Amino acid sequence: MALTLLLPLLASLQMLPRPVSPQAPLPAPQLTVSPQPPVYVTGEAVTLTCSAGVSTVSGLRFFRDGEEIHSTDLPSLPYSYTSSIQLSGVSGRRAVAYTCDYWETESGREIPSERSRPISIAVTAPLPTPQLTVSPQPPVYITGEAVTLTCSAARASTVSGVRFFRDDQEIQQKELPSPRYSYTNSIQAQGGAYTCESWQTVSGREITSNRSRPISIAVTDRDPAPQLTVSPQQPVYLTGEAVTLTCSAIGTSTVSGVRFFRDDQEIQRKELPSPRYSFTNSIKLLGVSRSQAGAYTCESWKTVSGREITSNRSRPISIAVTAPLPTPQLSLSPQPPVYITGEAVTLMCSATGTSTVFGVRFFRDDQEIQQKELPSPRYSYTKSIQAQGGAYTCESWQTVSGREITSNRSRPISIAVTDPPPQPALSVDPPSGSVSEGIHLLMTCTAPRDAGQRRFHFYKDRAELIPGDVGSEINTTDPKTVSMNISVLRIPLDSSNNTGEFTCGYEENVGGRWIPSPRSRAVTVARNVTLSARTFLCVRELAVGGSFFLINGLIILGSHCCF
Repeated sequence: MALTLLLPLLASLQMLPRPVSPQAPLPAPQLTVSPQPPVYVTGEAVTLTCSAGVSTVSGLRFFRDGEEIHSTDLPSLPYSYTSSIQLSGVSGRRAVAYTCDYWETESGREIPSERSRPISIAVTAPLPTPQLTVSPQPPVYITGEAVTLTCSAARASTVSGVRFFRDDQEIQQKELPSPRYSYTNSIQAQGGAYTCESWQTVSGREITSNRSRPISIAVTDRDPAPQLTVSPQQPVYLTGEAVTLTCSAIGTSTVSGVRFFRDDQEIQRKELPSPRYSFTNSIKLLGVSRSQAGAYTCESWKTVSGREITSNRSRPISIAVTAPLPTPQLSLSPQPPVYITGEAVTLMCSATGTSTVFGVRFFRDDQEIQQKELPSPRYSYTKSIQAQGGAYTCESWQTVSGREITSNRSRPISIAVTDPPPQPALSVDPPSGSVSEGIHLLMTCTAPRDAGQRRFHFYKDRAELIPGDVGSEINTTDPKTVSMNISVLRIPLDSSNNTGEFTCGYEENVGGRWIPSPRSRAVTVARNVTLSARTFLCVRELAVGGSFFLINGLIILGSHCCF
């Protein structure tokens, strides 16, 4: 009941006018900025937010350097409010201090709050878009080839660093030790679209430029190295020998041509009329010389987008060249016009005009008859053989880098060979071989064949009988008209040479040389003693007288010994 009575009293009290008291200033709102870099780039979007955490707010205002730039009336009186403005694209003119406040409306009167703490917005111009260049600039690159990328910040003051991208993937970042206008980077070529960007550091913030215009790099692989072969394959070649070098490019994409090199200097180039998938090309060094010694290589090439792409070089082949040995000289000793079969002949092969030789070969009618490897290098070598007919030559050799270098054959020397004449037959007259007193001794030497020229010889007890020295006479009887094959020895009866062992022989003139025959079989001649009557009486008297003297002598000798 009591509460019911008090309600009208309270209502009347509310209708009475309230006393007016001095208004306290409204607290300052809070101004924030988003994002919050230390410096902004001209054109960047910035959001300013003013937050008034009070009972009622009628509106908010934003200020730049004390000048109002934005005002917002609220449709109702909330107890707190946050309002934002977007500085879409800040510029250098807005690089100032920003503030905000709010107000309340009471009894038609606008009561402003204190200003917020200022926020300074520093603005810098964006970096200009850099320019990317490449060097060299072929239409296509070889995989792994060196490419120089240059990122130039044209019209910019300086840059603090650059980044390079391939297909929008960063491949390198380079922070420069001091600000520069450009930076150059070398890379190994890989296919893709390349760009770059630069940056500056301003008040601790990295200001990045836009990306450069892309540059596309097309890449192709080199063909594998071709194979170089040489024919014939020798460790060393002789001056004047023919050598064939063959370059085989097999298993490649296409081949437009091949090149040959000696000591890295191009010596021949062959362009194919149309690209091929495999190709073999040869060059002939017709007569190599010392100037052509060296390391040989070859390469192939293909044409891609107008660029000549060479393969890797082949493995090198070294060609060493040496001078041939001079032709040796063959000599014989002795040098008769004709040799007797089996006669000793000395062959000498002399390598004149050369340093040394390691061995020699002798040939008869182009068939090797002896090879001699010398224990130490020499200028000549001597060989004794038994004479056989034919054309004789010789050659010498040296061993250079494992190869036997053979000289040309010497000039041939022909050896004519003949057999000794056949053995003659010796006959004696009288045939019994007994010589009686008063009978001449006749000996006949008969050669078994005819010959152009002959000389006969008679021997007694192996010593030659010289006609006239012992009263003997040698007569040659020619039974035919062109040849002499019989010779007769006549020894007078009173000669002391009519007994003993007799032989004969002859010589034939062959090519200007007198060739002796073997001796005939020996014939023995003995004296046959026959006594006449007168001789018998003389002998008997000598015998009787001799006996008388012998008996008397014995008697005297006996008397002397006994007495």
